[in-house]
Amino acid sequence: MSDPRWRHEPAIARLQCRMSLDLGPWSNLHKRADVMGSYKIGKLAEAAGVGRDTIRYYERTGLLPAPGRTAAGYRLYSDGDLERLNFIRASQELGFTLEQARQLLTLKASDTATAAAVLAITLDKVREAETRVRKLTEIRDVLQDLADNCPREAPVSDCNIIAFLAEKRRPKK
Repeated sequence: MSDPRWRHEPAIARLQCRMSLDLGPWSNLHKRADVMGSYKIGKLAEAAGVGRDTIRYYERTGLLPAPGRTAAGYRLYSDGDLERLNFIRASQELGFTLEQARQLLTLKASDTATAAAVLAITLDKVREAETRVRKLTEIRDVLQDLADNCPREAPVSDCNIIAFLAEKRRPKK
C-alpha cells in the first residue's frame, strides 16, 4: 500500500512554489522547501530529458499542472512535477499515448482505483503492439522476398522491386 503522505506532496510543492514570501521558520512549508527541488523550465526540461515546448504543451493539455511563478514571472516546478514528467515519458517509451498516460496518472493518484484498471489499459496496449508486430512481420517478409528475387545485374527497368512498387498503388480495374 502506498504512503498516504505521497498524495499531498505535489499539492504542497505547488503551494510552496506559488508562495513568493518567506513564511518564517514556524511554517512546515518553509521546512519542506529545503527538501524539495525547485526548477525553472529549462532545468526541469534538462532533468526530464524533454524540450521546454513539451513541458508547455503538457501544461496546456492538463498533463502537468500549472506551475507556480516567481515574482518575475518565471515558472517554478517541483520534484513532484519532475516525477510526473518522468512517468509520462516512461509511459510513452512503452508505447502508451498521452491520453493513456493521463488515465494512468489519474489511476495512480486515485485512492479507490485498483490495479485491474491499470492492467486493462496495459493489455489493450499489448494487443496493439501484437497487431503492429504482425504488420511489421508481413512487411519484412514482402521486402525480403523482393530482395531475394532481385535481378541484381539487370537494368532498373527489369527490377522486380520497382515493378512491385509501381503496381502496388495502381487502381484495380
